[in-house]
Amino acid sequence: FERINAGREAPIQPREAVIIGDSLTSDMAGGLDYGLMTCYYRRKGAAPAGEGIDFTVTDLRDAAKLIP
Repeated sequence: FERINAGREAPIQPREAVIIGDSLTSDMAGGLDYGLMTCYYRRKGAAPAGEGIDFTVTDLRDAAKLIP
């Protein structure tokens, strides 16, 4: 965010960004720890999303439809 916000008048806040990933232990946990919105790409046979995950998709094309 330091690089993204360099030179911006109004900085982008973590909650205004989203991380999309397929790992609950790295992608989603990291996003939650940093305060990002989270979109879990749940592959076939993967564990269900845990608490705090904002969105879950099984097709990445659906992610764009869910993110405000």
